[in-house]
Amino acid sequence: MKTYSMFHTLKDLEKSLCDLYKKYGETFRNKDKEAANIFFGLSNEEFNHSDIIEYMRVAFTNDPVNFKELDVNLTEVERALEEVRNALLLEKPVGLEAAVRFALDLELRLSEQYNIFAVAESNPKYQKFVQISLETQEHFKKLHAFAWSRGYGKERSH
Repeated sequence: MKTYSMFHTLKDLEKSLCDLYKKYGETFRNKDKEAANIFFGLSNEEFNHSDIIEYMRVAFTNDPVNFKELDVNLTEVERALEEVRNALLLEKPVGLEAAVRFALDLELRLSEQYNIFAVAESNPKYQKFVQISLETQEHFKKLHAFAWSRGYGKERSH
């Protein structure tokens, strides 16, 4: 996939994650304040990721000479985007354990994907992917600690 299209796909994913985590936060707002706060926090961070990606897209568009074209495989990102969009369409609220497990799986897969983007391109202009990758790893750690505290992660190890 070409770089310009890549930025649009990644921004769509981050905005969709923002919406999903906000939906989860609202779902658990009156049932579990701690869970709601975690999801609202993740939503805000995903919104920030979409801004970082938009910044990179604009920089790429305005300075294509200094940005090398990336040829990346976004199959995993596109799969995640479809899963998130499908989750947003669900009318029946998911349970907390299902929401946490789904988010854990997404964050782990996406952290790995952003690492691939960062390593695949040594151009410093793309190093913002490292920031997103590190923050996505932090999302996974927060969710994992929460899942563990609730007994959701004891049979799984990551």
